[in-house]
Amino acid sequence: MTNKNEIKNVENYFAELRKADKSIIKDGIVNHEKYKAINIKLLWILKEPHCNNGGGWAMKEHLSSPKGLINRTDDFKWKNTYKLMMLCTWGIFRDFQSWKKSLDDWSKLGSEKLLEVFNDIALINIKKTLGGSASKNRQIKNAFNTNKELIVMQIKEYEPDIIICGGTHHFIRDIIEETGALSRNKFVKAYHPNQKSISHENYYNYVLSDAKKVSF
Repeated sequence: MTNKNEIKNVENYFAELRKADKSIIKDGIVNHEKYKAINIKLLWILKEPHCNNGGGWAMKEHLSSPKGLINRTDDFKWKNTYKLMMLCTWGIFRDFQSWKKSLDDWSKLGSEKLLEVFNDIALINIKKTLGGSASKNRQIKNAFNTNKELIVMQIKEYEPDIIICGGTHHFIRDIIEETGALSRNKFVKAYHPNQKSISHENYYNYVLSDAKKVSF
């Protein structure tokens, strides 16, 4: 596991980006100490952040506070994306338990408890500024080309055991093929968590099945 001082490379990169653009939204490890302590290092890679309150904040400000995330449903709409992320992450950290077991846990413990798992992960977006209700492929592609160096740096420094690409695998695949910098064996190719193509149960089962294969 990379130490905290080395992660300042990413911190410095974001600091430089924000000098040029104050709307940059910083992403990465949510809680460094908890990420360091967890047995399975899990990284989600999504397309772009969403919020109605403007940019210039950090993802960990939202993901580290379950109550705050829930209370901001009007402008953050956490369930659209984070419900499936929450359930998949919860299940992975509990020995890849079944969909039914994770739903039972959610029913018994509530959203606030399950959302605490976000303190144990890292999350990065391809685009580091706010997006709309639907991601535009050209904008995401341009952002990927702009942020490729930072994204590679983040993945290397965070040293995840599992990388779940939520609708972003084709971008990350390009990094693997162009630079050879990353191992393809760590990646789970998944729809974006806000997808409507398959049921939530099928999404969960697919992600956990593939995550289990790449984590050992």
